[in-house]
Amino acid sequence: MLDPDRVRFCLACGQVLPFEQRTCTSCGHFDPLADQPDEPTATCPACGASRRAVLLFCPRCGVDVELPRAPASTGWKPPATGRLEAAAVALALFAPVLGVIGLLQVVLGVL
Repeated sequence: MLDPDRVRFCLACGQVLPFEQRTCTSCGHFDPLADQPDEPTATCPACGASRRAVLLFCPRCGVDVELPRAPASTGWKPPATGRLEAAAVALALFAPVLGVIGLLQVVLGVL
């Protein structure tokens, strides 16, 4: 009989299994992640049990684990512009005006 507080599901077929059982009796799938010692672990804040760090809940007591918060945004700051960039911006703004003046000189024959 399965202990209803300590079960898990097969990752391949979804069969309900005892928590300690790593090979599914229905499809034969073996859960290799459960036995890898190199995987990062964390401690449950409620019961103190060790759990896989990727889990969002404690498999022993079922308590949801609070995720670490993202660092606060410092806001976007435009990059500092040097003299060359400032000259390029000024030229880009005044180039159409100079082009129109030149076109008027050619068309109207002024100067």
